[in-house]
Amino acid sequence: MSLSTRSNLKTEDILKWHKGRGSSKNSHKEQRSGSGYNRSSAGFKLFPTASYGSNRASSELSPSDKASGIVNNLPESMVKLDKASKGIKCQKHMMAAADYISRHGMIDLEDENGEFLTHDELESRIEDWCKSQNTPYEEDGKKRAADARRLVISCPKGTDPEAVKKAVRELAKECLANEDYRYLFAIHNRSKEMPNEPDHPHVHLLIKAINSKGKRLNLRKEDLRYLRERFAVIAKKYGIDMNATTRAQRGHTQKSKTQERIHQEEREWNKHLSPSHPYDLSRMNQIDDALNTGKDIPESVAKQKAVKTRENIIKNANEYIKELRASGNTENLKLAADLERYISNMSPVKTSQEELLRKIREFNQIQKEKGYDLKEKIRQRKSHQSKQSQAQKWAIHRKKQNQER
Repeated sequence: MSLSTRSNLKTEDILKWHKGRGSSKNSHKEQRSGSGYNRSSAGFKLFPTASYGSNRASSELSPSDKASGIVNNLPESMVKLDKASKGIKCQKHMMAAADYISRHGMIDLEDENGEFLTHDELESRIEDWCKSQNTPYEEDGKKRAADARRLVISCPKGTDPEAVKKAVRELAKECLANEDYRYLFAIHNRSKEMPNEPDHPHVHLLIKAINSKGKRLNLRKEDLRYLRERFAVIAKKYGIDMNATTRAQRGHTQKSKTQERIHQEEREWNKHLSPSHPYDLSRMNQIDDALNTGKDIPESVAKQKAVKTRENIIKNANEYIKELRASGNTENLKLAADLERYISNMSPVKTSQEELLRKIREFNQIQKEKGYDLKEKIRQRKSHQSKQSQAQKWAIHRKKQNQER
């Protein structure tokens, strides 16, 4: 008897899967043992390799590849997935997403079989996807899982667009088509025909959420890490040198802002509003207190965690450097020296809040040397604004009195 009508999993399959969960790490080790890497080495402690898919395949991006990429400052491969909660949940939105990727028919869309679709064929394809998943034409307000997901894979400025497309085609075939997922994709890059596109080539993929076997696409952080690493490996075959490491491994502690966050801060800044989120308001108040008292910002839990992560990375890096030197290989000796230099030159762990405080203090010091007292100017402006607002109040009051007469 089927346990789930959506996935058609049988009870014995569930029990078999559950039984194997406890020994998953051991089975993964056995499956990866043929790659020629010593998984217990210091390199894999510093740079753990991601895995993906039903057979948990390794990305094949070795620790020496990652270390070399870091010391040579190679650009990082970028893979972004839309939020499941904000995923496509109706046919109308799915067609709009496909239309956006095709730039309203100006760019040909390619499917998992390498076939290019016309606009009419695209509409027919989207209808087929939606019929097979019982996707409503418009959102009906009911809670439902996403019927399609959007994935964006980016390369640095100046990368050959054709090489990017070939690399993405191979990655999608390997990770999506081989898992029976259907998808459409197109590359966006600046050209004479498309002068308004960003100058870095990037590929948009629209992926049908449920594959032919009834399995739902569920890409987690580990899976996205694998896609980044695997894309860096595949891209190298097409002449694109990239790396795939974490911010912490590169010695960067501050997270880059999302587009939503950037637009929100711009709106608040342009309208002279206080931060809308209580957490942001609290952080700004801490900065204000530090400016008034001359003290540092109290160390947060996140800062303590980042410091501990940095300590672990330096410890693992030193062990890896010893391992490279012990090998006696000329290339490994050079890599060990470069990595040691990179680790020693890492900037101290700082939060974005501490960095903002440092910049404000530097700015205040420069203004003070020029004889410009910022605090006094703010006080005068507030006083002037309060006088203006009071005068406006009296004017409104007099106007009301005249109207009553």
